[in-house]
Amino acid sequence: ELSKFNGLLQVNNVPNAVASVVGTGSVTPTVATISQILANYDSYESTLVTIQNATISGTGTTFSGVNNVSDNGGTDNLTFYTTTYSTFAADVFPTTTVNLTGIVHISTTWTIPTAFSIRNLSDIN
Repeated sequence: ELSKFNGLLQVNNVPNAVASVVGTGSVTPTVATISQILANYDSYESTLVTIQNATISGTGTTFSGVNNVSDNGGTDNLTFYTTTYSTFAADVFPTTTVNLTGIVHISTTWTIPTAFSIRNLSDIN
């Protein structure tokens, strides 16, 4: 079954035990600016994207929960979301400019409906 959860397309009712890998290789992320993502978020939904020269900020200092990611000197912003279940949720995010590789998703929950999530800490360069 396909459905939407907070605006994100998802697959339901497929137990991990019956899911299997059917291909090999790797996915090359698309390089995009936040401005490009915001202008065409439907094209980027569930896509692996690298945002170059990005800055993470928030009310706290750890990845956990809702933060902000910006580029272009802070003029363009996305919600930067990390679930509390992530192994790195309690880690402190970098305060320097970095390149971030992650998944673009859409949420009807946040003020900025287009969000970005990294998969693990190796997505930060």
